[in-house]
Amino acid sequence: MQIVEYRKITENNYYHYILGKIQQRKKQSWLNNLMNKFMIESKNPKENEVLDTSSTIKIFQSFYESHSIPEEFTLRDISKYL
Repeated sequence: MQIVEYRKITENNYYHYILGKIQQRKKQSWLNNLMNKFMIESKNPKENEVLDTSSTIKIFQSFYESHSIPEEFTLRDISKYL
């Protein structure tokens, strides 16, 4: 199991991301949604960000071939924690 990080450098700044598989959203109660807002600020890896080897290879292969990340993955910006 791996965690894949990505850094995008611009002229004046940089952005640092953790990649994760896009999860289908389930209906949540109002309280769960409120609690999740607090958890979004965490820099700890989420369950969907711990990837198996085949997912990691797919990301690296796509980035190598087309400088892009496959559509089934998402980026979570963790720049402010670094």
